[in-house]
Amino acid sequence: MLPVVLAVLLAASPPGQDWHELSSTHFNLRTNLDPDTAMRAAVEIARTRAALVAATWPPVREVGIEPVDIIVFKDRTEFEHYAGDGSRGLYSHSALPPRIILWGSPERWEQKLPSDGLPPTDKRRPASVGMDELAVHLQLAQAGSASVLRHELAHHVASAVYPRLPLWFSEGQAQFLESLKLSEDGRKATLGLINPTAWREYRRIRAIDLGDVLRWTVPLTGLSQSESMGLYGAAWQLYEWLFTTHRTSLRCLQEQLAARVPIPDGWARCFPDIVAEQLGPVLWEFSRNGTPGLSEIAVPPLGLEVKVRPLTEAELHLLHAQAALAGPRREDLLREAARELDRTLALDPASVGALQLLVPLVPPQTRLDDAHRAVLAHPEDGWAWLLLADALWDSAGSAVERERAYRRASELLPDSPLVLARTARNLLSRDERAQALVLAERAAQLAPWNGEVLAIDALALAAAGRCAEGLGVASQARVLLPPGASGLTRALEVGLARACPGEALPDGGVTAGPR
Repeated sequence: MLPVVLAVLLAASPPGQDWHELSSTHFNLRTNLDPDTAMRAAVEIARTRAALVAATWPPVREVGIEPVDIIVFKDRTEFEHYAGDGSRGLYSHSALPPRIILWGSPERWEQKLPSDGLPPTDKRRPASVGMDELAVHLQLAQAGSASVLRHELAHHVASAVYPRLPLWFSEGQAQFLESLKLSEDGRKATLGLINPTAWREYRRIRAIDLGDVLRWTVPLTGLSQSESMGLYGAAWQLYEWLFTTHRTSLRCLQEQLAARVPIPDGWARCFPDIVAEQLGPVLWEFSRNGTPGLSEIAVPPLGLEVKVRPLTEAELHLLHAQAALAGPRREDLLREAARELDRTLALDPASVGALQLLVPLVPPQTRLDDAHRAVLAHPEDGWAWLLLADALWDSAGSAVERERAYRRASELLPDSPLVLARTARNLLSRDERAQALVLAERAAQLAPWNGEVLAIDALALAAAGRCAEGLGVASQARVLLPPGASGLTRALEVGLARACPGEALPDGGVTAGPR
């Protein structure tokens, strides 16, 4: 097991208060699990992350992986109040920082096949093959497991390696790494075990054409349940097949993608004799009769220092507001989030987390007053400085103060893609293009799924004269930008029109003012 150095802050828990924060360099865990189980959860998160770092190729640069926020509810009923019945977990890329929400002790975070292992009969979505064929890989599928924690941490770790990934590769790789199995002592991990959830989805929904998988660009929120299950299952099966039958070439493709080579070019270079669109029958036969290839890797020993402190009453109300906003957009959860935010701010008017959530709901001048209060109360909190910088941007406030606030936010949060991107946007408005491009490219590397980050990266590329790349990134950004981001969409169009083709781009297509 990982060595643990436990630093407990000297603060007594309030009466009836059983929520604690366990923080480390790589994650922040908030939970009401009992102390021993909470520490096991922290160790499991650290072990899982260490194994994923060891399994990722090309090698991961530890510097640059943003710490992740994890909430674990002790009670399943409370978790499902926010996530919905039957949910395995929640993940929010848009949270600040990214947030994973789970329930129960670590052994409950995994999903394995039941003893019979076969998909239940479903008249609405009948299986496309017979039960005898489904039984071929039953034993192998039962040896593997699926895990929301491993899946989302796999995405998180991969963001430090790959600038951008096509969706089929990103999700196929994450599902492949979901089935990673750690040894009891955490020093070894087995790769290649069948992901039982992906396996069942692929076997049940064969109607998805592989060409559709390779051209997959629509995010999960824009897909039906059947479409998403089919795409995810086929993406996993393709990745599993490549790992089993063409492992060296798969590594070649990973290296090409890490080097920003477009995937058609990388595929042609690493798989010159394989036409990807023609692999459908091959994958189907492999799913019936092929044997997945396994690989054992070493996981380096890792020290873990965890600081433990009880949550304040205000922080507990904030946690429930964050959980309510992470789940399905139901009216009752939105009302609950509003109530919890009111309670948070009544107890702590300078709560940075609460003020972050209120940003879309209050006018710029109110946000500016709130942000000044937050910075005064929390001068070492980078999110407070980002609140101030953004409020100054949206209210057309002092350019000097705005520059100082963005610079301080990026100093305190050097691995936050949103901080880096918005700092780059501010630099573009000052015509500091070279420095803006460095920050924008780093932000896009860390968060290739974030439409705002990609839009700013596209503007920075255009401002640097790299129009072809900028237009390509802009196309991805348009798909990922939420419907309400009209100001950013307009800034993107203006900036690209000025720079591609064109002469110099005075302000990167953005100026300080309302978004």
